[in-house]
Amino acid sequence: MAVKIPPVIYPGVVLDPRRNSLNLIRLLLATFVIVAHCFYTGGFGVGPEPGGENLGSWAVFGFFIISGYLITGSRLSHRLGQYLTHRVARIYPAFLACLVVTVTVIAPWAYIHQHGTWRGYIRTPNQPLHYLVENITLKMYNYNVAGTPANIPYPGVWDGSLWTLYYEFACYLLIGAIFCWAAVRRHSKAVVSVLFVLLVVAYWQIDPIMVLSGQNFDVRYLIKLGASFMGGAVLYVWRRQIRYNLPGVVVCLVVSWVVVWAWPTWGIQAVSPLLGYFLLWLAQVLPCPGVIRRQDISYGVYIYGFWAEQILAILGFQRWGMVLYTVASVLLTIPFAVLSWVIVEQPAMRRVRGQSAYPWIRLRGQRGQDQIGAS
Repeated sequence: MAVKIPPVIYPGVVLDPRRNSLNLIRLLLATFVIVAHCFYTGGFGVGPEPGGENLGSWAVFGFFIISGYLITGSRLSHRLGQYLTHRVARIYPAFLACLVVTVTVIAPWAYIHQHGTWRGYIRTPNQPLHYLVENITLKMYNYNVAGTPANIPYPGVWDGSLWTLYYEFACYLLIGAIFCWAAVRRHSKAVVSVLFVLLVVAYWQIDPIMVLSGQNFDVRYLIKLGASFMGGAVLYVWRRQIRYNLPGVVVCLVVSWVVVWAWPTWGIQAVSPLLGYFLLWLAQVLPCPGVIRRQDISYGVYIYGFWAEQILAILGFQRWGMVLYTVASVLLTIPFAVLSWVIVEQPAMRRVRGQSAYPWIRLRGQRGQDQIGAS
């Protein structure tokens, strides 16, 4: 008697907005950024560059793709003012806190380590106040404070990760602006898809565009990273038509590899939705510890990772080799990331949502205030 084998069916899944592993994936991407930067800050070369981009750049593309997906959803569910308030609260307080801690704690320590005294710190060219004022708008013009860090493999840069935040926020503004029109909301699939294609084509023609822009590198990076961001946005507006499954992942990864290998200049931008498909599928099938799902320290790991590496380089940890130096950098980053989340990021988001910023603190008479905030 012949046994009839049922056909293999892959119905796929949709991304659960409440139970997924996006926080874990973003944490892993932030860790990849640390690993990539350790090659530079530890003096170990440039590291692997698949598709002409180092591991850190690939991780940043992943960040922008996921951000494009999530931020588009946020914009479509909030009014413009509320949306912008949430976006500022999520990105800016922690960024500003990082700048302040750099000039008040870490740079003075490095200055004393270099000179044996803190005298002259605030009067040395590129003063701490200058560092704050130059960078306060998210646009990083200045990377060193009073000549620190120095005498290390990658001198003159305290935080080489912060530069992408300016372009991230520019993408927030773009999404905020285009959905101000009801017609765009009604035809969001077409508008977002066309905008994505235009950005890919623009990066394909980036050389003549750079000539027309007077070699303005802001234009280059806005197009380069904006294409990845819009790739994530494409996945959001088409979310009801997309099912995530393993065969789809295999197809997306194979096509992505072929395209990037064939057209390395603009291929990564072109396959952003395909890479996003893989990341969102992974977010649905990868187990995530509950504490990571509730507590998102990925942003803190990203903004403090480079900073931690430079501290360890000043202490000479790179002499122990790439592996130990990288592990030590990750371990040193985590406490600062946790503090950033607990003290700055989470309270800022609670505040703009009308919740108690520090719910674990109970002061006399606060009960009535909490009830007002909850309403």
